Amino acid sequence: MSNNLKTSRFPFCVVVMAATNKRIAFNLVISKIARYIRIGTWGRQIGGPQNNWTFEIEPKHRLQKITIDHGDDVIYSLMFSCQHEGVSHTSSKVGGSAGGQTVSEVMLDSDEEIVGIKGSIGNRDGHTIISSLSFETNKRIHGPFGGASTTMFSIPWDNGSLVGFYGIAGHYIDGIGVHVKPHEKIIRVGTWGRSDPGVPRNVWSFKLEKNHHLKKITIDHGDLIFSLMFSTQYKGLTNTSNRFGGWNGGDKVSEVVMDYDEEIVGIKGSIGTQDGLTIISSLSFETNKERTHGPFGGASTSVFSIPWDNGSLVGFYGIAGHYIDGIGVNLKPHEKIMRVGTWGRSDPGSQRNLWSFQLEINHHLKKITIDHGDLIYSLMFSTQYKGITNTSNRFGGWDGGDRVSEVTFDRNEEIIAINGTVALSRGDDPGHTVIASISFVTNKKSYGPFGNVRGMQFTLPWDDGSFAGFYGLCGWYIDSIGVYLKATNKVARFIRIGTWGRKSGGPQNNWSFELEPDHRLQKITIDHGDDVIYSLMFTCEHEGVLYTYSKAGGYAGGQTMILDSDEEIVGIKVSIGTRDGHTIISSLSFETNKKRTHGPFGGASTSEFSIPWDNGSLVGFHGIAGHYIDGFGVHVKPHDQDIMRVGTWGRSDPGDPRNVWSFQLKKNHQLKKITVDHGNNVVYSLMFTSQYRGLAYTSNRAGGWFGGERVSEVTFDWDEEIIGIDGTVAIYAGYTIISSLSFVTNKNIHGPFGIARGRPFNLPWDVGSFAGFYGLCGYYLDSIGVNSKLARFIRIGTWGRHIGDTLNNWSFKVKPDHRLQKITIDHGDDVIYSLMFTCQHEGVSHTSSKVGGIAGGQTLSEVMLDSDEDIVGIKGSIGNRDGHTVISSLSFETNKKRIHGPFGGASASAFSIPWDNGSLAGFYGIAGYYIDSIGVHVKTYEKIIRVGTWGRSDPGVPTNVWSFQLEKNHHLEKITIDHGDLIYSLMFSTQYQGLTNSSNRFGGWNGGDKVSEVMLDSDEEIVGIKGSIGTQDGITTISSLSFETNKKRTHGPFGGASPSVFSVPWDNGSLVGFYGSAGHYIDGIGVHVKPHEKIMRVGTWGKSDPRSRRSVWSFQLETNHHLKKITIDHGDLIYSLMFSTQYRRLTNTSNRFGGWNGGDRVSEVTFDHNEEIIAINGTVALSRGDGDGQAVIASISFVTNKKSYGPFGNVRGRPFTVPWDDGSFAGFYGLCGWYIDSIGVYLKSTK
Repeated sequence: MSNNLKTSRFPFCVVVMAATNKRIAFNLVISKIARYIRIGTWGRQIGGPQNNWTFEIEPKHRLQKITIDHGDDVIYSLMFSCQHEGVSHTSSKVGGSAGGQTVSEVMLDSDEEIVGIKGSIGNRDGHTIISSLSFETNKRIHGPFGGASTTMFSIPWDNGSLVGFYGIAGHYIDGIGVHVKPHEKIIRVGTWGRSDPGVPRNVWSFKLEKNHHLKKITIDHGDLIFSLMFSTQYKGLTNTSNRFGGWNGGDKVSEVVMDYDEEIVGIKGSIGTQDGLTIISSLSFETNKERTHGPFGGASTSVFSIPWDNGSLVGFYGIAGHYIDGIGVNLKPHEKIMRVGTWGRSDPGSQRNLWSFQLEINHHLKKITIDHGDLIYSLMFSTQYKGITNTSNRFGGWDGGDRVSEVTFDRNEEIIAINGTVALSRGDDPGHTVIASISFVTNKKSYGPFGNVRGMQFTLPWDDGSFAGFYGLCGWYIDSIGVYLKATNKVARFIRIGTWGRKSGGPQNNWSFELEPDHRLQKITIDHGDDVIYSLMFTCEHEGVLYTYSKAGGYAGGQTMILDSDEEIVGIKVSIGTRDGHTIISSLSFETNKKRTHGPFGGASTSEFSIPWDNGSLVGFHGIAGHYIDGFGVHVKPHDQDIMRVGTWGRSDPGDPRNVWSFQLKKNHQLKKITVDHGNNVVYSLMFTSQYRGLAYTSNRAGGWFGGERVSEVTFDWDEEIIGIDGTVAIYAGYTIISSLSFVTNKNIHGPFGIARGRPFNLPWDVGSFAGFYGLCGYYLDSIGVNSKLARFIRIGTWGRHIGDTLNNWSFKVKPDHRLQKITIDHGDDVIYSLMFTCQHEGVSHTSSKVGGIAGGQTLSEVMLDSDEDIVGIKGSIGNRDGHTVISSLSFETNKKRIHGPFGGASASAFSIPWDNGSLAGFYGIAGYYIDSIGVHVKTYEKIIRVGTWGRSDPGVPTNVWSFQLEKNHHLEKITIDHGDLIYSLMFSTQYQGLTNSSNRFGGWNGGDKVSEVMLDSDEEIVGIKGSIGTQDGITTISSLSFETNKKRTHGPFGGASPSVFSVPWDNGSLVGFYGSAGHYIDGIGVHVKPHEKIMRVGTWGKSDPRSRRSVWSFQLETNHHLKKITIDHGDLIYSLMFSTQYRRLTNTSNRFGGWNGGDRVSEVTFDHNEEIIAINGTVALSRGDGDGQAVIASISFVTNKKSYGPFGNVRGRPFTVPWDDGSFAGFYGLCGWYIDSIGVYLKSTK
């Protein structure tokens, strides 16, 4: 896929069952900028621009009402009402030039959402129309409205939420489609059965690939589940997963075969034991067709059940060995919040029996109150926000229980699972299904059980998702319960520095404290002895309210360190010791911006480290803890820039500004060499050499007015990067100096240089990359610090071995502006021994070090990539060699539909990872004798605005659509135009690293009279196009074209001009391609433009030279403001413009631009709440009358997603028109005096 974000069309066919057995084809249109999916259209497919209609629900608005004007066999019109912050907004009516017999309203509850539509297509007066409509919601079906016909359609959706409608309309609603916003996040729910894998190879996972359908599940079972195997189908091809479990076989093999429209919506099972191991003894699968497949295996008393709705199954995972020991499910929510459950009674009886508690955004669940006895009578929830407690209604409990219990949660405590039992009520009102007992499990402890543990058990753990509430049924008791889960998408926005002390521990030993946004660290409580830190506890303040987090480590009391309101930690000191044979933190000190040092707390040891930082803020701590604080690290967030400074170690007072030194790695440069001048007990100087485009750049020497006894050089491989430094600080000749230094990279440790004496320091980092050094110097190197930069790519993987020693970790990154040219694979029949990567930059090749391959393979293979070839996916398999997990085979898929490989030998455990809207930025993994694991770095693309189309806008058939996009770093060198009295064809030639690449010829099934070439200089770029539109054989065509460049040249015109002209210049944006429609001729053309900033300027039309600065005018739409009104003063020309915007019901009116003399008429254009400008048209002419002869805007029209307003003024002179898509209107600008002399448009790249 191209690395340009653009609207892509994929044919997507749905079979619609009807009495006539008709099939209706429709398009699935995916907008990668707008981030919604268009599903449809049903009914009439194509209409003129005036017939197209669209309604979009704005962010944070709720669809409240749909008004349907209909007859017995037709839908006349639709109107939509939304609500936001208590205010209702109603759209314009679409359709309905003639009225129906009935007006119906669909009123949606506050928690009701449309999840599908049904309808039928008919014919009225020879036109295709929508004859009936129904709306399905998460609660009910509204309709049908109108009258059904034989051609029916139905569209439910499952991994997205409704964000609008669109279609074709005139007298009636002729066509309809829906906008659906997808949700890509996945929640893991489980595990049931064994949860501790023992060894990594026992972990199994099956994930449904995109667009694949789960066709079959193969279950090997007896009185337990021995193994599972999954088969999927895509485009008629069947893919079968590895067999999970089943080292011993069962008595029977069963298959669950699912229909093409069948989906699993729940699983049931039981947990047993075999040979002392916890295993899954039985399984059943429930589907959306109200079928239950199973049970398979033998049921036990420990059962589990997990149904879900508004979420889709996308895989299973768990633990396996001889048997299936544990199982969980991967679910993809249809909304940000999904419902999992319920357990207990399923039939509500009446609406008043429904209960729901949902955690509001930023609220913390503080307390659950449980009224219980032989069963659970009621639940009540208390939340906290900004120090205020909010308590929910009491759910259930019309009769009270024997006991009321309260569960109170810490500030950083979150529910991660629930357990309970379902049974029948006893006593006065027996025989009702109720919740008999319940327990709540958090990230810290388990509360309960409350009630009486009897009946059928249920349990629901989860990870990769966060708790968002409960819901269910209730009456006198809690009859059922389910859980709201929210998909989490935490992106690291800080640099992690450390850990010092113990590096790893079990999950229960890992601790982390993160400062929430807008909170201030107020207090740290340190429990310590003379030589050890027992525990840490953190207190934050937000809007006057204090929040204390759980204690990390330390089973005993403490000493408190309180920070002033304007005090911030800017450094720490750490010493490391041992206690009972374990590595521990023996002392801690905290340095602040007030030049204070709090501490030391504990007792210093000989192994002491110090870590200061500037232009970054502390946002948390992390580490390992048990009886003591065993490991400690910090989270630091850079300030306004991507680069932050960490350090310095050594002398801190520069004395003289000349003593300050700094080396910063320039963009795209590679650190090639460090030259270290050192003696036996001091580092004298450092000098740095970087490389870019084959040229070496050497920095000044930092320090070293006196020379040392030895000069050492550290030379780095092309793919080697510094990931940490170690050293010592000592006194020499009365000066504080750096006495020794080592450089740690992703491949090696270089050093130490000098003699390790004095106070040590150590700085490792992850989630950040090296960007330079700085410090103080004189005769010697007095101090050093590090510049660290945030990373900007996504890591996908790892497959194979997950954990290795630091020396086994490998990483290769494709540097900016470099192209991956070759991959060298050393492999045998069943293993990948080593990998080596070669990149090219400006004709020069750079080869990385070999990763892996301490032992060599039988075969050396090379993957050679073309200049325009990019890897878009990898496939492979995981095997075992000498008891170690290894990568046994690899294949590389590219954008040219090629598969390079497989190399090595496939095993049963296969993996596959394709990607789109991102480009490969590198690989990483673990290696020793072999490649033990592999993962990929993927970089996301930039945004493109499409401006146009001029000429024919409806391509007729998909084969008429054409598009040319300039690849990254390629230069547009030539445009070949075949023309006569119109444009027959276009062909584009680009140049990259001395090679010329030519596109296909677009158009030109018949040839023109002449072929012309536009040759562009190496520094020449197109900044505007002009042209005219004509007709040939009844078809709209482009009759002429000209190309304007940044060198003030105009190439053309080519072809023959017609009266219908267009012109589009732009600035602060670069041309990256053309697109349009073509057949025998070029019928339509538009341009792809990449903004240099978030907002770009397109235009201007009219006068170009301002008389003075006061002649310049500009109106820019502010964030979240809606353009409500344009006021136009006009007559024979446009005298002035004035703009009114609305935000939170307040109206803001701009200055009047132009209009020093008034026109004959003032017109107003008022826009609906959901209406947006998508094009402008107008004419440029000379003024007449008193101030004649000036170039002015003579007329203007505004085109929106709903209608066209104008023309205003007098349509005379030279016309201009600018439509756009994949970009949104952000304002106007131009020149003015007595009149509007010129106008241009601000466009914003949409996300």
